[in-house]
Order: sequence, then structure tokens, then C-alpha cells
Amino acid sequence: MAHTYGPIFKLKLGSKLHVVINTPELAKEVVRDQDEAFSNRAQTIAASVITNGGQDIAFSDNNANWRKLRKISVHEMLSNKNIEAGSSVRRDEVRNAIKNVFGRIGTKVDIREIAFSTETCVLTRTIWESKGVKNNNLAAELDMISSNIVQVLGRVKNNNLAAESRGTRRRYVTSWINFSPPSLMIESNPT
Repeated sequence: MAHTYGPIFKLKLGSKLHVVINTPELAKEVVRDQDEAFSNRAQTIAASVITNGGQDIAFSDNNANWRKLRKISVHEMLSNKNIEAGSSVRRDEVRNAIKNVFGRIGTKVDIREIAFSTETCVLTRTIWESKGVKNNNLAAELDMISSNIVQVLGRVKNNNLAAESRGTRRRYVTSWINFSPPSLMIESNPT
């Protein structure tokens, strides 16, 4: 298509208009030099409802709020100091997961479930500085909620709900997610 239409052209797929860039020089211009002009994208109704109007780092427009969230993420959560501080928690939880798998020799093991449970334990121990979570169903509840969110993000399109009111759309999307915050019973860290 580049030979026929040139290094940059527009292409309409369904109701969406796309711009196709075929040269590294133009891609550099768009991605690096003009990133603010090209970085924002239309938000689906589901993403808007789930993120309270795009107020999170994943769905927010490239603006002052997004830059603030990015700065907090990079400097506070992802700093070398904080990553190093959490290494013992990650190591302990991975060891527990390996023991769990080793204890199930001869039976079927759902690695996805074990990985999600391990991630949940690492996050809860990191966030709440607790030794463990008494609610054994926390990982399963969070897995169900995140699966429902992914389904909603994949299913609900703007045109499906365009004629409905915002309140109706919100109820529709939240009913798909079936969100009820998991009940946490966290053991205090014995220090």
C-alpha cells in the first residue's frame, strides 16, 4: 500500500479513521517529536466507567494529570530503592508458590491460578506490609473481578450504548463487572 499511496495515508476501517505511517523518519516525528498531539485516543464507555472518566495512568489522556501519575509511579513505586526493598517479599512468595506446586506432585496444577495468587500475595504484603491475608479467597475474588473488567473492556463498544443515558451505561458496565470489594482480614506484621 505504501507504494501506491505514499509514506503516509489514511485508512477507514469500519467507523474508525486510521493514519498509516510507513517511514522511520515519519514514525520518529509522530512518536517522539509530536507525541502530545498524537498520544491521546478515544476512550470507550467501559474504560471511562471503570476508571472514573480516565483518571488512572492507563486510560488518562496525555496531560498534567497523566504526567503527575507517571512521575509518582516512576519515582515512588518503581525506584531502585523500593524495588530492592520488596525483593525479600517477592522471594518468599515465589518460594511459597514453588512449595505449593511441589506439594501437588501427581495432580493437575493450574499455573495461572498459582501465579495470580502469588502476585496477589506479593501485592498485599507490599501494600499493607502484612505477613499474610486471612481471606484465602482474595486471589480468586480479584481474579474474577479482573476477568470481568477485561471482558467488559473487550465487549462494550461506544456504538452499543450510544443512545442510552450515562447513568444507564454506568449501571450496565458495572453490572458486567459485578464489583464488590473483597473482604480483607490482614494479619498484622509481628515486628
